[in-house]
Amino acid sequence: MRHVHLHRILALWFAFLSGFLLAPPARASDFYVPILVYHRFAPTPQNLYTVSLQEFEAQMRYLKENGYQVIPLKTLVDFYLGKGSPPPPRAVVITIDDGHTSVYSYALPILKKYGYPATLFIYPCCIGRVSYALTWEQIRELADQGQDIGSHTRYHPNFKLERRRLKPQEYEELVEKEMTSSKKILEEKLGRSIRYLSYPFGVHDEVLEKKAFQAGYQAMLTIVRRGCDQTSNRGALPRFLIEPHTSIRSFSSILSPQPSPGKLKASWRTGLPCPSVASSTCSMLLIQPSPSPPSRMARILPIQSGSRAISVYRFLGFQKVHPKHWAS
Repeated sequence: MRHVHLHRILALWFAFLSGFLLAPPARASDFYVPILVYHRFAPTPQNLYTVSLQEFEAQMRYLKENGYQVIPLKTLVDFYLGKGSPPPPRAVVITIDDGHTSVYSYALPILKKYGYPATLFIYPCCIGRVSYALTWEQIRELADQGQDIGSHTRYHPNFKLERRRLKPQEYEELVEKEMTSSKKILEEKLGRSIRYLSYPFGVHDEVLEKKAFQAGYQAMLTIVRRGCDQTSNRGALPRFLIEPHTSIRSFSSILSPQPSPGKLKASWRTGLPCPSVASSTCSMLLIQPSPSPPSRMARILPIQSGSRAISVYRFLGFQKVHPKHWAS
């Protein structure tokens, strides 16, 4: 068994070297842009969606001190629309969902301190009606100070549950109403065009994407954890949910290019038998060259025990991969 493990480790190491040495040079249009999504802010974390002021300040400072450029969402979307150039190197997009009052009280001063733009996704049904939500006056002030406003539908339904509950036609009618009414209310209240939509709970399907484009949105965002590149679908742009107690090390790893599931399949070159998805329940780490060679090697990590589990060298910046993303 040890001999088999050693053989596989050596094969993986050879695959890494082959991929690194033979990989074609990056094209000018290649890029990696992580979109970050926050929800609430407070002096101390209160739930899974509340980031502390200290954490948020540290993350924004890290971006500044390490040469990252926080760009408006518009810059990224304009590229996909063919209206702009690729985003600059080390670009990052900041988004904030739900329209919680802490955005105005706590996040805005920090964003202004560093000169960072953000896109705020609002669901209008709560604005000015509940104590934890922003007021229309606050949203106008945020927009006047350079923060973009997007839609989060009208009342933030869970479309996954609604699709199970409703008949197909009823579901489509609900989706259309949520998409169009939210956009209309926000445009009437703010006097500006609403171009982007954040799917509530990150739920995305073909009907939602189709109805959103029909409603006039230029781009829609999910909470699939990966960065955007030149091939990303503007109907389902991925984002990284930033949770409380996210360490700077974890935060920095989000900012580094990560392979997408599609690229992971193409990168498997060892010729070794791949795990069976049906019979394997383990998580694994796949060696995948990054655009910039990693500066050092991390410790050897044992993957979950099981007949199909293996141990591999894990390099800094490499992504954890579920067996379903391995080539077959």
